[in-house]
Amino acid sequence: MNREITLHKYNPDWKKRYDIIEKEMYMVMGDEVASVHHFGSTSIEGMKAKDTVDVLVLVEDIVKIDEFNDKMENLGYIPKGEYGISGRRYYQKLDNSGVNHLSHIHIYSKGSEKAREELKFRDYLRANEDAFKRYLEIKEEASRLYRHYPEKYQCYKSDVIKELLSESNQFFKESERFNDDCGFLREKNRFRYRAAAIIVEDNKILLAKNNVTDYYYSVGGEVHLGETSEKAVVREVFEETGEIYEIDKLAIIHENIYWGSDPGFEGVLCHEICFYYRMKPKGFLDIKYIGQTTDGAKEEVQWIEFEKLHDITVYPQFLYKYLKGNLSDILHIVDDRTGIN
Repeated sequence: MNREITLHKYNPDWKKRYDIIEKEMYMVMGDEVASVHHFGSTSIEGMKAKDTVDVLVLVEDIVKIDEFNDKMENLGYIPKGEYGISGRRYYQKLDNSGVNHLSHIHIYSKGSEKAREELKFRDYLRANEDAFKRYLEIKEEASRLYRHYPEKYQCYKSDVIKELLSESNQFFKESERFNDDCGFLREKNRFRYRAAAIIVEDNKILLAKNNVTDYYYSVGGEVHLGETSEKAVVREVFEETGEIYEIDKLAIIHENIYWGSDPGFEGVLCHEICFYYRMKPKGFLDIKYIGQTTDGAKEEVQWIEFEKLHDITVYPQFLYKYLKGNLSDILHIVDDRTGIN
């Protein structure tokens, strides 16, 4: 009996189902799991999709994953081996009829280019309205023509998918081709040209923190040589959150001159110029990111309520005042705490 292709309107419950699966993957495979990602059409807000949640798991050693097949089967996941893609481990969970697919688990080594391509495709559709519409249109057309023929449904979409994959690769290639920071450290002098994001949802702001310093700071980083600040802030946000946010407007130009106090920069004369961009809201997202700063510190991002900004140390210090002020103005703020000028 062929599985029927039925596209459903976007369902927020897909995210809840993903959250359950994510916990199951960590429970089954433990420290072998490097990260877990919701991908495919059910991960793209507003996209119509089959009622099947696709989950991508990146692991330390793909060879060891077969050892977990019994545990996966106990949770209802059917091992399918590579299932046509070299280097993958694939599992399906079916409903009680044994026909309809509830979830697919795709497991790759954490350095897999195929996995990276899947996530770039997802993020490109999230970020690009035209790409989103083209993919939705081909899905709807394919489901009308081949409702009872899953293989033909997939084949009909393939040309558009190839086009979108090529576009997504080019999009991220543009973001990644610059690799020299616009900054320098010479003896006791440090200059940095930065781009940072102001990401606000439901009276909460997304901030970063690392395990070396005792303060929170805006999501962002150094602009690369030859890169615009607009491209830099989109790239930095993606690197630190896994999400592509669009720019709403330039909010603040900040000139900051101060004596360094962070480990390794004590007594260094620091001069920073930072462009702060207000990003367009996407709805509250449960962002789970753990990475490293350029100095090797462990870093994560957190949503902080506006009213709690008084209870923590946040840089830049003017952030709370800005959030409570007239957000339509572009501010130019100069801070000089050195006493030199």
